[in-house]
Amino acid sequence: MSGKVWFSSVMSNYLIGNKQGLRDKYYGEDWEPAQHEVIRASAKVLEAMEKHTHGYALERTDFPEATAVFDKKCFRRVGDLFVVGRFYAVKERLAEVLARFDLGNGGLVPFPIFQEDLKTPVEGKFYYLNFGARKRTILPNESKNVELVASNSATGVEIWKVNPWAEDGDVALSAAALAGPDLWIEEIVRDGLFMSEALAAALREAKFKIDFELKECAGLWRRCNDRVLPRPALRFRNPAHHPAGSIYRQNPCGGKGGRLSAINWRRFECQREQDCAAHQHGDTRRGAERFGHRTSCF
Repeated sequence: MSGKVWFSSVMSNYLIGNKQGLRDKYYGEDWEPAQHEVIRASAKVLEAMEKHTHGYALERTDFPEATAVFDKKCFRRVGDLFVVGRFYAVKERLAEVLARFDLGNGGLVPFPIFQEDLKTPVEGKFYYLNFGARKRTILPNESKNVELVASNSATGVEIWKVNPWAEDGDVALSAAALAGPDLWIEEIVRDGLFMSEALAAALREAKFKIDFELKECAGLWRRCNDRVLPRPALRFRNPAHHPAGSIYRQNPCGGKGGRLSAINWRRFECQREQDCAAHQHGDTRRGAERFGHRTSCF
């Protein structure tokens, strides 16, 4: 996987799955009523939905057996990514793109969509997007515009969400994000998809009629001769200067904490590239100063 990772907030888009004109049939159950109102789900379906949104691979019988169109006008508006029951599904063109990448233990599960008679198949191919990869690489304390939404004092587990106004570089990940599947869900992030640079590029190139709301993550790594080097922390918490423990970016050229200006950020990145080059030419002392120890400039 290349040295870039992308975050998608598409799972937070409530318009996906809203009034699609579909009714579902689960295994061993009758067809749901033909209505736009959300049907109360059984405990079994809710359990499967919870696993689905947390990135666990499901069995075929966990998904609806089939779905059918009862409102053609609404169904015509359904995009390449949609919802069947309470599970994400994709149309054929998006499936073809996803199939080229590592989806972990999940994959694409075909299912039928019928017309109003519940017998005649709708033209086209449709697939459930069976998530099957989970990672724990996000670094909340190094990130910006992330919010703690739940915590368990007994286990120490915290659940975070990325705010809708997050920008490129706000979400920080460890180098472990570069390994493994191209599409995954972070264990401690609610309603977020993460993907490799290759997959993000393929989605952009295909120009689907859906906004995946991609934001580039800040990878806390740099590569020098295939060696992964840690990236210095870019934030600090200073309750003395900033009420309520607000997190601010640290000024790379000294001084009080605050947002990095575009100029200072470019100077910071330029200096890191110089350090990387110095490391490649054997100047390990300089690399150690920059990457292993804090200096006056950082």
